[in-house]
Amino acid sequence: MTGSAKATVFIDNERVIVTEYRFAPGENTGWHRHGHDYVVVPLMDGKVKLLTKDGETFAEMKRARPISAKRASNMTSSTPMKANTPLSRSS
Repeated sequence: MTGSAKATVFIDNERVIVTEYRFAPGENTGWHRHGHDYVVVPLMDGKVKLLTKDGETFAEMKRARPISAKRASNMTSSTPMKANTPLSRSS
């Protein structure tokens, strides 16, 4: 799967990577691996479908409520499933 969401990298150095993702309806990040610990900051409320080698799960996103996680060794693809507006962003 190739990601269709628009990714803009703002910072990429030896300590941190900051990326903004913009999703139109039906878009996704494509398969990727988190090589660092990471933080997602949703700019709207919504639900995200996460695909991994183990199957799919769903996560609730709340506007301006950061979510942090440890570096992931498995591949993931993310797709917003429902949102209050047609465009969402996360870093």
